[in-house]
Amino acid sequence: YWNAIGKHVIDAGLIKNKLSDCQFGIGKTADGLIKALIEAGYTGLGIDTELIADIGIDGIQAGVFTGMNRSGPLRGRHIAGIVAGTSKLRDAIHDNPDFLILPQEWVNGVRRRSENAFSINAAFGWTVFGDVQSTTRKRPDGTVEFFSGIGGQRELMQEVIRAGGISIIASPSTYLD
Repeated sequence: YWNAIGKHVIDAGLIKNKLSDCQFGIGKTADGLIKALIEAGYTGLGIDTELIADIGIDGIQAGVFTGMNRSGPLRGRHIAGIVAGTSKLRDAIHDNPDFLILPQEWVNGVRRRSENAFSINAAFGWTVFGDVQSTTRKRPDGTVEFFSGIGGQRELMQEVIRAGGISIIASPSTYLD
C-alpha cells in the first residue's frame, strides 16, 4: 500500500513537476513516493527535508531531484538536516557542494518556502484529539516495534502549509478496495 500512496499523490497532481520542493524523510512512504516520481518521469524537483536516506539518492540519480526549480544560492542544491543511510548515501554527499546539511532550526524553521512545497510523513493512527501516532506500535504477537517519528517535521509541515503547499500524513488503510 505504500507504493499506492505515491501513485495517489502523483495522480492527484499534488507535486508540481519542475516546481515543487519535497520533504519525504525515511521509510516505506518515502520509498513509495520516490519510486512513483521516477516511474512518472518527474524531473527538476528540490529536496528540502529534515532527513535524507538512500532513496533520496535514487531520486537524484534518476534526475527527479535536481534543485533546479529554485533560484539564487539554493539553485541546484539539496537541503537536509539529518543524513541516515548506507555508504551509498555517504559516498554521494561526501564533499559534494550540491548537498547542504543545515541545522534543524533552519531546515524545519520559519522561512520563505515555495507555494509548491510538498511534505509527506507516515503514521499508523490518530487519537480522538487529532494527535498523530507514529513512533511505536504493538504487533499482533505483543512485541513493540519502532515505526516512525515525527520529530521536527511538525514545524516543517506547518511552514509548508503556511506557504500554500501540500502536507500529507499517510497511513495504511483498513479498507481493502
